[in-house]
Amino acid sequence: MPFALKLITEPSLEPVTLAEAKAHLMTNHDESDSDISAKISESRKDCETECGRAFITQTWKLFLDEFPKGLKPINLPLPPVQSVTWVKYYDADGTLQTLDAAEYHTALEGDPPRIVTVNGWPATETRRPQAVEVQFVCGYGTAANVPSDIKAAIKLVLGHRFRHRGDEDPAISATMPIAAKRILFNYRAVDATGEN
Repeated sequence: MPFALKLITEPSLEPVTLAEAKAHLMTNHDESDSDISAKISESRKDCETECGRAFITQTWKLFLDEFPKGLKPINLPLPPVQSVTWVKYYDADGTLQTLDAAEYHTALEGDPPRIVTVNGWPATETRRPQAVEVQFVCGYGTAANVPSDIKAAIKLVLGHRFRHRGDEDPAISATMPIAAKRILFNYRAVDATGEN
């Protein structure tokens, strides 16, 4: 089923601190703290994309063209999911409605996390794209909750970015180190899109 994602609230911090990044890089480089911080954020985003997970608490909105057929659940991307803020939909008359929380259950501990209907999903406006919206909060929480090997992968990507900064071929610095890929493979999220 076609879907789209929109970031609503960015993480307020990074899994790897500036001090940790500097210690890992072990170099007296000319980059400012803000440049290093930007590269930490870029490295974290690359690692999140690689394994399909969110690391630090952040809020996203999922858009679907319609509810799943029958009693099938809505599978949520970017585990771990902490909570579902709301489910909204455009009803058959084209009016935006908020689905009563009593009409669904959340099963957030699995992979993928799911929203399960109690009595069946309501009808949506015919042929309206993105007729269903789900806002949810995801991520492990604070930096202390992020697994240490994920932090190690972020540091590997960060180190790679610094080693190859200024390369004539930007594709080299954009590649992900094999060691980081191996770590993140163990955290690869189940594809949430196939079941909706």
